[in-house]
Amino acid sequence: MNESLQTLSHVNKLKSELSKNPNFLRDMIKPMLLENQHCAYIKMIPKEDYENDQIEREANLLKNHLDGLTRQQRAEFKRC
Repeated sequence: MNESLQTLSHVNKLKSELSKNPNFLRDMIKPMLLENQHCAYIKMIPKEDYENDQIEREANLLKNHLDGLTRQQRAEFKRC
């Protein structure tokens, strides 16, 4: 509830600023995003054994799921 009240106060502040200056958002976006000279570089390096890890995780998930089934649920699953 407290978060929603904080959000409401931010929305009200935005409405107030927009009523004073219709270009408020444009004036905020321009220096913060469009004219900002800062940048970040992200280097992505593939994990060589990603596919094997993924297969192993999926097998473990399936095993855990099947271990949680009752005999009747397993029988129904095998019929499909």
